Amino acid sequence: MYTGVRTGAEIILCAPCCHKELRPQIKIPAVLKPVLIHGVHLGQEADMITDSMRALLLTTAGYNVQIFEFISPEHTGKNKMLLAVKRKTPVPDKQRAARQQLTALKEFYRIQMQYLEQLMQNER
Repeated sequence: MYTGVRTGAEIILCAPCCHKELRPQIKIPAVLKPVLIHGVHLGQEADMITDSMRALLLTTAGYNVQIFEFISPEHTGKNKMLLAVKRKTPVPDKQRAARQQLTALKEFYRIQMQYLEQLMQNER
């Protein structure tokens, strides 16, 4: 994803991996403790947060992003595809809103850093 952003790719299409990065960082909010106390649920939540953060980061970089299933969940649990299409003209309000949503998500789960975010910050 980062290579696509760095080179200004018009389309980024990938089945993202490396979902275990955020799981150790997540501090379970009190309201979600009854749900996320179960390891399998925390893992699924971490996967969802990871992909959502990636989508928000791509949005801040000027992409329209979709996440969808590309293989039936009965065959694999890792069945998400991420499609990012570069916008022809920037939409600063959308990019700003994505940055605010990313910050709120990180604060809610007390996440310090996500790898794509780190790479994109180092590029600036």
